[in-house]
Amino acid sequence: MRQRIEWTPAKKAQVSVVTPETIEDSWNLDVAPWDDGSPILGAPFGLGLFSPNGDGLSVAGTADELVEFAERILRIVQRLVDHAA
Repeated sequence: MRQRIEWTPAKKAQVSVVTPETIEDSWNLDVAPWDDGSPILGAPFGLGLFSPNGDGLSVAGTADELVEFAERILRIVQRLVDHAA
């Protein structure tokens, strides 16, 4: 796994949810990597967490899977922040 960390202040981070129909316009993608005919987003939804320059993480899944992912992040942050206080 390649690791590169780019720190972005939380208030400047961008969060976006897309569908297969909206992904190209919403995320301004270069479709070249998908010229083989495979779908750009092979799931009902994509969740993106990005820095202002566009670097970040994208996660694909069903609505329930993305909600569970977001809830898991929230639980982890709450637990660590509460522990640090």
